[in-house]
This record gives sequence, structure tokens and C-alpha cells, in this order.
Amino acid sequence: VGIDVFNKAYYHCCLSMAALHLKLTCGVQDEKLEEDISTHLLQTIQKLVSDLQADCNHGQTLDATLAMIFLRCLIGDAQDQAVDMSWDSHFNAAKDLINRLGLAEPSNPSTSLSMSIAAWIDILGATMSPRTPVFAHFYREKNVALSSIGLADLMGCSDKIMYKLCLAC
Repeated sequence: VGIDVFNKAYYHCCLSMAALHLKLTCGVQDEKLEEDISTHLLQTIQKLVSDLQADCNHGQTLDATLAMIFLRCLIGDAQDQAVDMSWDSHFNAAKDLINRLGLAEPSNPSTSLSMSIAAWIDILGATMSPRTPVFAHFYREKNVALSSIGLADLMGCSDKIMYKLCLAC
């Protein structure tokens, strides 16, 4: 893989989450493991901030930002002390990137995996907040057009059910 396609932020995010998963599932209490979690998390954030400041690598930055939310939801623990920022802070950055990339535009005929993950976070996050999902207009238009954004494939729940959940917020 060429260095220009390699997503360093995503890579470090995955390494940080893998180390956190090892800590939480195996009960490993090791100073080196704690250091790895922190180091890779810091490298993730540094790369994300760098790319945002340079206004480049929007797709890679979006993938890594969503991974920080999504992977954390899969392996996180409420008692874990390695929480860097709240999920909605990360989602605000993701929202800006989605808008820059035009992923939530009705004219965009395809839905990327990133947009499916973002929709899942947006809709479920809105039910917890309680607020209207950020991209509610996009979901309404997809619902009216009987078009999928991949939620059934991503999490096994029909897009229609998620759209209705979105409309209830």
C-alpha cells in the first residue's frame, strides 16, 4: 500500500482500540498496554488534527473519526478511564467532513460505508440526546424515495425502521 493511501489515523485508532479491547476482555493490567492505548490514541488525534488543519484527506479523516466512535461503542466500557472526547464531539467533526464530501446530498446516488456508519451514529445518538438527527432531511428523502443507506447491512435493522426512529426524534 502506497503511503499516500495508507490511513495512519485509522491505523492508530484501530491499534488503540485493539489494546483497549485486550485490557477489557482479558483483564490485563499492564503499564505497557496502558501506554500503548494512550500513545496510539494520541497519534490518532494528532493525525486527525493535522489533516483537518491542512484541509486534506477528507475521506480518510472521516473514516478515522467515525472509527473512534464506532469502535469505541463496540469495545468500550463505562468504567474505562481512556475516554478522550465524547462521541458527539467526534461526530461534529464527522458532520463537517460529510458536508464537505457531499455524502448527504440528495444528488449523491451512492451511499458509502462511512455514510451508513454516520447515519447509524446520528440516528441512535439523536434518540439518546434527545434531538433531531443532523441529517434528518437526508433520511426523509431516502425514505420517500424508498432508497437504502445500508443500515440493514451494517447493523441488521431495516432502513425503514431507522428512518421512522429518526422521524420520531
